[in-house]
Amino acid sequence: LSDWMREATMFNVLRSMNFFKNYLNRKIFTMWGGIVRYVRYKRTRNQLAKNLLYSKQAFVGAFMQINKYMFEMQTVKTFNISNQPKTKCWELDEFQNDQKSVRDSAKNDYDKKLEFINGKVEEVVKDVETSRNVKDDEELDQDKIGQKEKSKSMVKKKEEELLLKKCKKLAKANFDMLGNFIRLVDYMEVETLAKINQDSIEIIFDEMCKERKNGITTIIQYGEREMMFTHNGEAISETFEEMISNMVDTAHEVP
Repeated sequence: LSDWMREATMFNVLRSMNFFKNYLNRKIFTMWGGIVRYVRYKRTRNQLAKNLLYSKQAFVGAFMQINKYMFEMQTVKTFNISNQPKTKCWELDEFQNDQKSVRDSAKNDYDKKLEFINGKVEEVVKDVETSRNVKDDEELDQDKIGQKEKSKSMVKKKEEELLLKKCKKLAKANFDMLGNFIRLVDYMEVETLAKINQDSIEIIFDEMCKERKNGITTIIQYGEREMMFTHNGEAISETFEEMISNMVDTAHEVP
């Protein structure tokens, strides 16, 4: 009896403390909060799975191919001197012609990549439109007039009807997303071309910041009162401004 009274007293003392007094309520409330967060997360996940283009089987394969070619496009810059010696010096006209050939080569590469990308988009559009034209049972019965009919069980027939409804619903959802798919690919193309020029300009800037750099050759002529350059700083600046403008035009000319 004395042991029981001692343990009962300790139990009452512990229950009077806030931690133990409110433990069960706090535990239930914490569990409820976790369940609510999980339900909200599950709802958001289902909405993404339902509406996200990347989760659709009709588009995901094309997206992988398109991303691959977008990445390959970014490896070809509109400015490149990596194939030249590290301390090469150009005549100004030679430098302009060299970079023009770089831009022309890059544009040809972009045209080929974008031609493939546009072809993949056309394939997706064609496949989605074809899947939308699924014939129902009545149309199939009209097509089979004069042919020998095969009996089907009611269960099999109901399963086929349910599957047909699901296919039509999925085909309609994919068809409704075609506009978003085409716009997204178009935005990706524009972003890729802008990123290419941004990277190319950063290459120019990095090259100018190097201690040992490639350069433009100029001849200094000494006069009685002043020095004269065959290509002064203003002419070189105008050349680079024109070159950057041509880099932008190269991206704009890509279809």
